[in-house]
Amino acid sequence: MIETVAILNEKVQIELTKKNKMLSIVALVVGAIGLVAFVILSTMFENKLFGILLIFAFPFTFGLISVISINKNIKNFKLHNITNNYQFNEDHFIVKSFNGTEQIGMSKINYANIYKLKQTETFLFIFANRVSAYPIIKAAITSEELSKLESLILNAKKLNNNPKTKNH
Repeated sequence: MIETVAILNEKVQIELTKKNKMLSIVALVVGAIGLVAFVILSTMFENKLFGILLIFAFPFTFGLISVISINKNIKNFKLHNITNNYQFNEDHFIVKSFNGTEQIGMSKINYANIYKLKQTETFLFIFANRVSAYPIIKAAITSEELSKLESLILNAKKLNNNPKTKNH
């Protein structure tokens, strides 16, 4: 059995949303460049074809809304004092969530039902579905425990024959 604790703070959220935030920033920049090109070209020339550049309003709007939303979610994590206690067993793990000293939730997740794994430099994220992830701080467990944990999950996935488990 492996036991560990993870504090759910803005650092976890930043790490988890890093890729989405970068894509949102790229969409924002591309959209902004297209909109600036539209304004400049439409004032310099009286060609109706430059109106097609207004299509750049879509990536600009998407990027702007996404960046604001991601930043708002990260700031919301600063207001919470949530800690997850993990207990990893042979075929499942149990997560007990605490707000300070008060237990606010508990989940039992079978390894065979895990949607995917995602590794970063600091965390191993265990996704119960496409949206919900349980962060494991890699520095809080030994490399042997990390390997055993990955092995338990991946072997359960193979037995369940579910190709969705990905190890990034």
